[in-house]
Amino acid sequence: MIRRAIPRNIRFTSWALGFAALCTAFLVNGPARAESSAHRISVYGSYLAGRHAVVLKDMASATKFMLRVIEENPDNKKLVRKSFLLAVSAGKMEVAVDLARRIEAEGGAMPTAMLFLALESARLGDLQDSLRRFAALPRKGLAVYSAPLSTAWVQAGLGDFDAALAALAPLDEKSGFLNLHHLHAGLIQDLAGRNVAAEESFRKAAPDFAKAPVRLVRSLGSLMERDGRVDAARALYEDFMATNTSNLIIRHELTRLNDGKPVSRIVKNTIEGVAEALFHIASVLPRRRAGDIALVYARIAQYLRPDFPVNTLLLGEMLESRDQFARANETYGAINVESPYRWAARLRIADNLDIMGAKAESNKLLREMAAEAPTRIDALFKLGGALRMDERYEEALGVYDQAYDRIKSI
Repeated sequence: MIRRAIPRNIRFTSWALGFAALCTAFLVNGPARAESSAHRISVYGSYLAGRHAVVLKDMASATKFMLRVIEENPDNKKLVRKSFLLAVSAGKMEVAVDLARRIEAEGGAMPTAMLFLALESARLGDLQDSLRRFAALPRKGLAVYSAPLSTAWVQAGLGDFDAALAALAPLDEKSGFLNLHHLHAGLIQDLAGRNVAAEESFRKAAPDFAKAPVRLVRSLGSLMERDGRVDAARALYEDFMATNTSNLIIRHELTRLNDGKPVSRIVKNTIEGVAEALFHIASVLPRRRAGDIALVYARIAQYLRPDFPVNTLLLGEMLESRDQFARANETYGAINVESPYRWAARLRIADNLDIMGAKAESNKLLREMAAEAPTRIDALFKLGGALRMDERYEEALGVYDQAYDRIKSI
């Protein structure tokens, strides 16, 4: 159902009538009655402000206003559930934990809150309680996918790797998540030290590693390196780079390998594994139809694993899609300066600065990046495009010339 916007004169009239009622209450019944009327208007105003913030996709403000309303309407279970989702979406995790426990205490069976509390138990180190909670979680909605993946990683944390692999069974070809099944089976077998089985699972996830997802290439390459097959890992990275010449992540891995620096597992423990799973689910959900729940999953992944740059990039993209450009830039800025994902984050920061009207700051950043990486052209092309849009054509032409000179020299 499409709601028609309330005409401005009616909105003003509604406010004026409320204010008139407040004045009348003061004159007729005295300050105490007027204070009560003002309080009701304040609560209603917080509710409307919260709803408006949701429309604007400003989840932080929406959470703040809705919590005010809950204080005065503690028995409104629907409002508590909505506020829980808003709190998670805004990254207000302490608030989200309290609201999820409140939903549970009131006998609610909200799957996302149940998932969240099961993961909170795992985060706090109580894997048995986490497993118990996952067993009680209804397999419906996204829990059809997130519950098996999370259960598998909790079982792995308990040392029962066979049970962990069995928990992945629902992610079959019919579910559409078979490749995700193979990837996480490989990561769990890697953690168990079952290197041969891990590689078999990784290879099932992609028939051609030159076209495979970066995360999968890194997982197999890491396994090969730690297994002593350095040349095989190098060949894997080089084959991928032959098809994806500008990919910074695998280029970083290849440079690290050639410099003789050690590699670590992509996933080192249960919590990182669950965060990986939630990230994968969030990244494949369609933004238009499932953007809100995708944001919830990405936020939980961030909560479990704050230093998770690929998920941080995803969060930034989601905030951009909600026109929250300043918050997106704050998110991108949290990526470690040594991370290979930092370059992509800085390019997006420059885009957002330009959108917000900070064109000089955006252009300065792009010039700095172009100087730092004399063989890359992406920052130069962005800078040229920005200058052209500002009708600074001669400057833009000079920047494009620099980019083409770099292409010729490669």
